[in-house]
Amino acid sequence: MKKLILSLTLLLFSIVPEMLSQVDCNGVPLACLREARYGFRSCETDNLGNLNLVTRCYSRLQLPLPNNIIRTNIPVCFDYFYYNRTAPSQMIIANTNIFNTSAGAGDFQAAADAWNCICGYPANSENSNCCFKLEFSTNVVDFGNGGRNRAAQAQYSSRVCFIECANSLTWLKVNISPEFIQGNTNPKRNVRGFYTGTTLPLPPSDQYAIYSLRDVVQHELGHLLGFPHNDGGCDDGNNSIMAREARWNELPRGLSQEDKCRFAYLYCHLLVDVEEEKNDNKYKGSLIVKPSPVETALTVKYNVPKTSQVTIKIIDINGKTVKSLKSASETIGDKEEIYNLSDLLNGTYFIVVKIGKQELSRKIIKAVR
Repeated sequence: MKKLILSLTLLLFSIVPEMLSQVDCNGVPLACLREARYGFRSCETDNLGNLNLVTRCYSRLQLPLPNNIIRTNIPVCFDYFYYNRTAPSQMIIANTNIFNTSAGAGDFQAAADAWNCICGYPANSENSNCCFKLEFSTNVVDFGNGGRNRAAQAQYSSRVCFIECANSLTWLKVNISPEFIQGNTNPKRNVRGFYTGTTLPLPPSDQYAIYSLRDVVQHELGHLLGFPHNDGGCDDGNNSIMAREARWNELPRGLSQEDKCRFAYLYCHLLVDVEEEKNDNKYKGSLIVKPSPVETALTVKYNVPKTSQVTIKIIDINGKTVKSLKSASETIGDKEEIYNLSDLLNGTYFIVVKIGKQELSRKIIKAVR
């Protein structure tokens, strides 16, 4: 009986997801399986010197990811209705207007916010410095071969290994061409369209196919973030927003747990296992940072075990140094210093203290009420 209980305990322990110290913009921690292998686009050169984009699977055990993994800058945003091409004023299906222009703009913002939130950026982030061009297109040619069955398309230059936000070759288009709207092929429906918001405006029917605009844009934005479709043999899950086939006549899908873990592995720098922090008893008491959230004055306490060079800096969640606080030689002993962070924008940061060769970090949140 004891052996049975022990076996069940070990089994339950083995399937519990690993909890990561990364929390999203709502303060929710992220749980990921350490061994799960998520799909990324890798920029690789063949024997002829040509660049090719290849799907590679990487797990948490293989972090950090190689430098040739396709990526862009975050947080991301959209230039709505680029070149003044406005959204359709309405889409009438089954005598029902399923499209609202204002709600459509909200869907675009929500699609970007959902990705940004994973790394702690709040909604409508003022820090967005990577805005992609987005437009509705009535030209089926914009969507390549098979464009009449493609709800949307994201494009970026295949000649570079970094997705440039301001590049003229980088854009996202939603298909409102007559060839797409008229349907008749995949799926076989009399008419197709996009609905806005989070509720399904019509009951499922074999007469039409209506797609969540939010999901469609979120999927294509995933490509601009560097993610492939979820059919590359990795552990991206059946519910991934990066599924090749868009779902129709369903409520918005949103991001799956696998989508969030994949994004966090690529973009949330200083992602640390909670278990690793717990096992870091040797250094756990040597760095204390308070308060968090902080409005202005941040107190930093640390211990110098021997005379060493000490540097203290603040970095953002992309790993960029936003404030250098100290660079000096320190003698043995406990140290306590207060730093003024009034010039930092609200958001999530990390304070990094390097004492000789030892580097410690703690997350802080800047929030002025």
